[in-house]
Amino acid sequence: MQFRSNGSGRRRAVVIGAVAALVCSAALGTAALAATAQPNAHRALKADGVGVIAHRGAASAAPENTLASVRYGLEQDVDFVEIDVRLTKDNVPVLMHDSRVDRTTNGAGEVSKLTHRQIAKLDAGSWFSREYRGEPVPTFDDFLDVFVPARSLAFVELKGTWRPTEIKALLGEVEKREASERIVWQSFDETTMRRLTEASPGAARVKLTKSIDDDLVSLVDELDIDGIGAGLDLIEQHLDTVHTLSGEGVATFAYTLNDEIAWEAAETAGVDLIVTDSVPELQEWLDR
Repeated sequence: MQFRSNGSGRRRAVVIGAVAALVCSAALGTAALAATAQPNAHRALKADGVGVIAHRGAASAAPENTLASVRYGLEQDVDFVEIDVRLTKDNVPVLMHDSRVDRTTNGAGEVSKLTHRQIAKLDAGSWFSREYRGEPVPTFDDFLDVFVPARSLAFVELKGTWRPTEIKALLGEVEKREASERIVWQSFDETTMRRLTEASPGAARVKLTKSIDDDLVSLVDELDIDGIGAGLDLIEQHLDTVHTLSGEGVATFAYTLNDEIAWEAAETAGVDLIVTDSVPELQEWLDR
């Protein structure tokens, strides 16, 4: 496992050294402070306390994976907003959790067999409430339009298996917006995780998993993955492994927890972040 280190400069013991440091600070201090203040996904994965990830934007307050949901999550000042991304038949990345559009729109069919033009005509809000009637299925570019100015952080789950060219195109859009340091890429799919690592080994990456075993530990080590995401029951069954990974700098988050009993159990288990639909309630509970 490779470890990242913030590092620290050695203190000078002589007056001339201190003077030189003050001169450098005066010349470069503003830039250094600005750089430190930039949101950074790597740092936020292992920050102090338990972090909050707004699930599918903020799925209890607005229709999941819509811009309305994303905006709500951002307005709550969460540590991360989380979205799911799939490709349409014509390779346009859109926000959608399920492989089919049926549950969250007024349409039917598999995302991968519908063109973006077809999906753009769907209503992704009425199923949630009348207030969101006509809410469209956003593209990933639409998400970036809202996300980038907010100066926040995001978890982006790539659903299914992505080709190298598709991953590079998505990473390229983020890089153009100068937001690469603000996104954590995640997937259940091992092939996609390997291709993400090949395309951008320095990007923050999390392996979603339904098993915590030696194979997962080996993959985390091999790919220098930054974190794992799993259900709370699974984490509790493998606390020794989770704590060992944590000691090596690997973050752990639990999904999707929406009540105080689950939050307390996750905190006791030592997770770094909690995925939730109930954003304000979790924030209030953590501030208790």
